Amino acid sequence: GVQGVPPNTTRAEVVNLSLGGPADAQGQQVWSEVVDIITNREGANYGYPILVTAAGNSNESVENIVPADIPAMITVGASRVDGRRAEYSNWGPSIDVMGPGGQSSVDQNVDGFPDGVLSLYANEYDFEQGTSMAAPHVSGVIALALSIDPTLDQARAQQLIRLSADPAGVCNEGCGTGYLD
Repeated sequence: GVQGVPPNTTRAEVVNLSLGGPADAQGQQVWSEVVDIITNREGANYGYPILVTAAGNSNESVENIVPADIPAMITVGASRVDGRRAEYSNWGPSIDVMGPGGQSSVDQNVDGFPDGVLSLYANEYDFEQGTSMAAPHVSGVIALALSIDPTLDQARAQQLIRLSADPAGVCNEGCGTGYLD
């Protein structure tokens, strides 16, 4: 609570974290503790939201990227139109699933437009790419799942996303269980 501010009566049920960056062991520990507090220990204070994060766009292992490397997080890499890992997307064992992130340097669907995700940017629509485009797709699927089963929690949501992924999106570098299906 914040002094002088009424309590929030409509807490977020799914939180999309399109953010992240490199961290040392201390930074990773802080993120691990925060995620544990929100999803487990003191989660009732926050409504036990389900946390989804973008893997990052530096074409490297998520090994030292937070919050993407926190095991309890649902971590999302980016796939292209054909379901393969986008060349910029981070990868590694912490990735749970790949989501549609686009790759604006190609036109695989041959529609005359770059294969980005159509997004509102600077008061105009433009084709964007990134794991920050992919993670909201996964967050939306989880929100739909919550509408069917309001008891869904972080661990079960992570399992649902992993088990329902299309394995055609698996890559050698580590792309989770495939792409969002």
